Amino acid sequence: MDIQIGFESYELVVETCLESSLFVLAGKVIMRMTNRGFIPYIKARQKVFDGLAAVGELEFAYIVKKKLTELNS
Repeated sequence: MDIQIGFESYELVVETCLESSLFVLAGKVIMRMTNRGFIPYIKARQKVFDGLAAVGELEFAYIVKKKLTELNS
């Protein structure tokens, strides 16, 4: 199936993951967003980065941050 998912859907999933403290999943969703050319809101980006760092996922946090930096966000 060719289902198109828009920015709002991705953002909703990221926010839901953050509310549930699922920071790794939120990071993965952000990576998918960036691959599609979507740039998440700055507040969500910061929460994901801080959450990943808090749970010891520093390497993944920096990968996400680097990807966002590459998009000049």
